[in-house]
Amino acid sequence: TGPGIAIQLKSEKYKNRIVIPANHSYDDPKGKERGGPFSYGSHVLLSDDGGKNWRMSQPIKPGCNESQVVELSDGSLLMNMRSYNDKKCRAISISKDGGETWSKIYHDNQLVESRCQASLLSYGVCNGKNMFLFSNPSVPNGRTHMTIKASFDNCQTWANSKLIYAGPSAYSCMTKLPNGDIGLFFECGEKRAYETIRFIAISPNELFTPGAMIE
Repeated sequence: TGPGIAIQLKSEKYKNRIVIPANHSYDDPKGKERGGPFSYGSHVLLSDDGGKNWRMSQPIKPGCNESQVVELSDGSLLMNMRSYNDKKCRAISISKDGGETWSKIYHDNQLVESRCQASLLSYGVCNGKNMFLFSNPSVPNGRTHMTIKASFDNCQTWANSKLIYAGPSAYSCMTKLPNGDIGLFFECGEKRAYETIRFIAISPNELFTPGAMIE
């Protein structure tokens, strides 16, 4: 699953449904991942009875995994995935039926990355608008420059960007803390991205001030 977090839906039609983003591999004679002959795909696990029973959604493919999901304001779901399609950015798919089926993938050129895991979070209201947050090492090659981006239009545009750590960095996970701060848990180091795992707490307003958080 993930890596990252699951969500519980709030819209009336699918209220309280648990949605866990997950991943799989599937037979593919033309697959290139780790030498093939297989490719990577994503899916979600769904429960409508508090986790007693589970079912798997339609798969999302080709060439995507390490997924995270958010519920948008209209009740649809957006899946954000690591891509193996040589686009140097994240793969996206949309569900209109609570996660049962998913659209054909497309790529969001605003969310640059070089094949790495990322975090996606529906923060809630910030400065009078619903805010979504995305974190990853925001570079097309290598793993450096851990960055948080903010969207106020249901992940359509990412108008704000905050550099958190300029050095080597890799996997990350965000959460909203009880006091409203953003918690970010991420891999980083001086020479390699996997030397330490660091946790920081960020006020939402700090996302919109210039300069890096950690040097």
